[in-house]
Amino acid sequence: VATAGPHLEAYIAGLGSGAANRSAKVHLKIANADVGGGTTNISVFDDGKGRTTICADIGGRLVRFVPRTTTVESFIRGGRIIAQTCNIRLEKNRSLATDEIFKMGDCLAEALVSILKGNPSSTAKALAIGELVTGGLSLDEVMFSGGVGRLIYEEETTLDIKSLMRYGDLGPVVAICLRKRLSGLGAKLVKPDETIYATVIGAGIHTTEL
Repeated sequence: VATAGPHLEAYIAGLGSGAANRSAKVHLKIANADVGGGTTNISVFDDGKGRTTICADIGGRLVRFVPRTTTVESFIRGGRIIAQTCNIRLEKNRSLATDEIFKMGDCLAEALVSILKGNPSSTAKALAIGELVTGGLSLDEVMFSGGVGRLIYEEETTLDIKSLMRYGDLGPVVAICLRKRLSGLGAKLVKPDETIYATVIGAGIHTTEL
């Protein structure tokens, strides 16, 4: 996976999450979005067959914070792009306001949903790794795996900002914003067989033969 790059990783995650198997079983077009710390790797299966993979710099750790605070510890390219898009001053050791953090989380969620629709926004294009699919994906179902993807299925019991910053990143906030935006996707949200270990399961079981 490390050698072949994010597109192979996207495909393997789709196998490990169970998206490929479910697509073959129910004869539907299903996307699995593996949302991690630095990237989102999407694989689309139609009747069990892999149709396309899409990758973008969308993840929870684009901006790192001192755990349980809103103080910026570090950030990478995707974090800088999102901050500029949201007109937020992103500097190391600067404490962000709660609305600034949610604004960045929602911007990332909007970009991801636009990719899943096959109608990528300008922000999505700026965050893309390689080519994005345009013209509509017409998905029947969508499932999420990865560290951030797992949080989409776990309702937050509190919106206290210190609790949301427990991992020292944007992950929980991105998950909350994604849940709100998925209603406009037009595809049914399905929980995968495997979430956080989807890529590991895919690589260990589905790509190894004895």
